Amino acid sequence: MTQQSTHALPIKGGRVWIDSSRWREIAPIVISNASGLLRDDNSKPALTMNETEIANKDSELIACEVECRRAGVDGMFVDLEIPGLPS
Repeated sequence: MTQQSTHALPIKGGRVWIDSSRWREIAPIVISNASGLLRDDNSKPALTMNETEIANKDSELIACEVECRRAGVDGMFVDLEIPGLPS
């Protein structure tokens, strides 16, 4: 994914990166695995709640990334800063 083709959604301690160039292709699988946290907004990925509400949903978003990869969809990545590890 290049920065030009990604959509970044801020979460507590990081970002969710979604390949916006493939969103139409991957949206059904991403949304079905996102536990109601992501939706399609005029052919773009969007949160279903505000940033404050999603701040503690990193586990659900990581699970979504894992399930998407298991389904063969590589277009979503949860990037979290981990204290003590170089960024």
